[in-house]
Amino acid sequence: MSPSKIVIVVTGSIAAYKSCELVSLLTKAGHLVRVIMTSSSEKFVGSTTLQALSHNKVSRDDFESDSFMSHIELGQWCDLALIYPSTAQTINALAAGTGQELLTSFFLAFNFKKPFMIAPAMNTRMLKNPVTQKSLSFLKTMGCKILESEEGELACGEVGEGRLLSPQKALDEIQLSLHKPLQKAKRILITAGGTRETIDGVRTLTNMSTGRTGAELADYLYEKGFQVLLLTSRYAVMPSSKVMVNTYESFREIDQNLKALAKTKNFDLILHAAAISDYSIETIKTPDGQIVPSTNKMSSQYDNISIQLKRNEKILPRLKDLFSNQPLVVGFKLTSTESKEEQAKAIFSLFTENAVDYVVHNDMRDINQGQRKYLMTSKEGQQKNLQSTQELGEAISQLFKPGNEVKQNDLMS
Repeated sequence: MSPSKIVIVVTGSIAAYKSCELVSLLTKAGHLVRVIMTSSSEKFVGSTTLQALSHNKVSRDDFESDSFMSHIELGQWCDLALIYPSTAQTINALAAGTGQELLTSFFLAFNFKKPFMIAPAMNTRMLKNPVTQKSLSFLKTMGCKILESEEGELACGEVGEGRLLSPQKALDEIQLSLHKPLQKAKRILITAGGTRETIDGVRTLTNMSTGRTGAELADYLYEKGFQVLLLTSRYAVMPSSKVMVNTYESFREIDQNLKALAKTKNFDLILHAAAISDYSIETIKTPDGQIVPSTNKMSSQYDNISIQLKRNEKILPRLKDLFSNQPLVVGFKLTSTESKEEQAKAIFSLFTENAVDYVVHNDMRDINQGQRKYLMTSKEGQQKNLQSTQELGEAISQLFKPGNEVKQNDLMS
């Protein structure tokens, strides 16, 4: 294999000594290696050792006299970067975008068209902490490849996940990434769950959506290699995989969340499965005309109260234009009728009223019988009957493969 230029970043983990073996393996394989060390890593391994093994000066500080702007220069020089080992502190700092030292500045300036790899090493509880898991999920959405840690005896004496991937396996991962065409995973946004509109301090106006379909689709598509962000109700069923999750409660919150995402991210596909309330609470009045504050628990002394609702703006018609790259949009339509004709009208009304590319339809009768059946329709009228959420996930994944379009079926059959 031809030599490649590789940056190895060493952070302050007790497993830092393994970086010496990895650098040695890389140079023996003919690769050119340069090393970045954080200040805490030098408490575990000497810079002189890594300099001797890499045959290059070790970079520690962006303001060293002969290495000014090295966070830019190193990123331009290398073909691949790997943090080995990466502590929980490092992972969370990268996700937060702090840019306070050479490593984080190097990360912020990195061209992610090149491989950027992270090999976690830490105690199992630190690895499984929701903060660390959320950071890892976010870093994956950026295009980072996480070299999953191994299970075994840890430095603290406990046994579990968090053991640094061995130098030989890390070398194999590096060489695989370097000599395999780099394909950026397609990015998918899934909305799921149902909104809750506040009536008072303890009561809400909501619906029966559990968010299960969205969570299962997120798991399936994540396992297929897509970069998935699930935007779901905080009360909904959550995915079982390491999918990145954002939560909302009300119409206002999901609307604001989508607008914020549109300012910073692009998606190749949006699956809009969330059950959004058509109305929000405007005012609540007692029989004597008093307006009841929504933050307090309403008294039950009244024989009746009056709740004024206001219509919410539809989200689905705005989704495609909200994101600058005009992603594919899949709308979900739930009906409650045995009439195939009424179902057809409901499906095709979504195409006429909204800028959607596909509609996924299901009916309450099937849901009440415990069946997960879907009909997927394209705006050209092509349709496919799907018998499970897994089949739906597979059909969605096929949208990115030319020649595998959904096939024609008879809607009225």
